[in-house]
Amino acid sequence: MSKYIFILGVGRSGTSFLGELVSTTTSPIRFISEPFPGIPTLKNSQYLDSSFIRPDDKKRIESTCQTIKKLTDSDSLIEDPSFRIKRNEENANTLVIKEVHGLLAFPAIHKALNAKTIVITRNTLKSIDSHFSGPQKKRTYLIEEYNYIRKLLKKKQQSRNVYLDNTIDHLSPRCAAYFKRPKLFTTTVARQACITELLRQYLIAWTEKGKSTLHVTYEDLCLKPIEHSKRILNFMDLANNEKTISDIKKLTTDSNKGYYATNKISKEILEREYRFLSSKDIQKLNALIM
Repeated sequence: MSKYIFILGVGRSGTSFLGELVSTTTSPIRFISEPFPGIPTLKNSQYLDSSFIRPDDKKRIESTCQTIKKLTDSDSLIEDPSFRIKRNEENANTLVIKEVHGLLAFPAIHKALNAKTIVITRNTLKSIDSHFSGPQKKRTYLIEEYNYIRKLLKKKQQSRNVYLDNTIDHLSPRCAAYFKRPKLFTTTVARQACITELLRQYLIAWTEKGKSTLHVTYEDLCLKPIEHSKRILNFMDLANNEKTISDIKKLTTDSNKGYYATNKISKEILEREYRFLSSKDIQKLNALIM
């Protein structure tokens, strides 16, 4: 394979929706969804202990890049049941990976693999509401990223990552204070809001500096899915035709109500009221992260 494409975003920000839209391409691709939680190591088939990769861990980033490269030429790897394979044409020359884990390390992974990356972001409170109103019982997503930022702030260290350092410098005073000393009466919702907002800003800061990165918002994608999908596919050098347009229309006008479903009436999602967060929660969280 000759091309690597990453679709990145915080969980519940629209990565699955974007991935489905990209999958309407008529180009032959191999598309794997969220391999990082179960991605095999180079030496054996044991899973990595964690999907979190420190952005300054050069060895881990290098080994991760090597593993991603193996996904382009080894059918035995992608037959692993831990992988969610969306498409896998035999003549594919492009590997597409959709991921919500390891986001802090992706600028380095992207650069090492000379990849193209699409980042999708969404209003932080909408992402939080969607996350907490879902079926998951454990709310530990992004806990390692949160702890990593806490250590940096407590020690007043610089991470040697210009995007991360700039993002930390632009956090709201309350959000920065929460990372340093979370209050005992706060909940995992506040923690999730702080780290989600930091990652949203981090991904935007990165895409604004790169020629091989593109940023799209979930809100824009819902409002004008055909226009933005064509822009994204052209940026990726992936083909699209009348069938692509037809498939996009079908994806964004269906009435599926499932939590993980992507084929919904996209415009209606933007008008949906909060399901988990109360008006008081929204007020408190806005004061924390804004």
